[in-house]
Amino acid sequence: MSGDEFDHLLRWLDSDPERAGERYKKLHRKLTEFLGHRDCTCPEDLADRTLDRVARRLAEGEAIRAEEPMAYCLGVARNVRREYWRSPERKNESLEGLPPHENSAIEAFAALPAKEDPGEIDRRLECLTECLNRLSPESRAFIEDYYRDNWHTQIENRKRMAERLGLKHTGLRARAHRIRRELEECVKACSKRDK
Repeated sequence: MSGDEFDHLLRWLDSDPERAGERYKKLHRKLTEFLGHRDCTCPEDLADRTLDRVARRLAEGEAIRAEEPMAYCLGVARNVRREYWRSPERKNESLEGLPPHENSAIEAFAALPAKEDPGEIDRRLECLTECLNRLSPESRAFIEDYYRDNWHTQIENRKRMAERLGLKHTGLRARAHRIRRELEECVKACSKRDK
């Protein structure tokens, strides 16, 4: 969302900037929990998308009659979730959609449902291992730690990671996104090469 849209959202949440910031954080957390409890593999991204949509509507001058922002945002989140489940991109599994696992991204990748022949799964697993090994040790440890826990404990784990690394939440997500995209491209290229 643009800075202007974000300002509209904060003013809608509270006239006091500090309280508005706190309400925004709480709202984002609640939306993430709501979406996570509904089997969305990327609840934080969908919570961001929900708040982006609300902010855009506010900036465009839409009159929102809901007395409580959370009630309105939950309605928007339901629509965002519905769109997510219908989207063709969701069917293309990415590392974001991997099931959580306690040990490593490699084992999580191996735990994907067997929609393909076992040989294809083995090739993808070999490619992922190869691509993870190409990462720097810091990047590999980071991405495995980022996806280690299940969604119940992921939020707290990621807060601890951000604190430990001296990053804000958005910085942590941006770093994970960059590494994940790098891995996805590497796995795609490797899979095509091995066919």
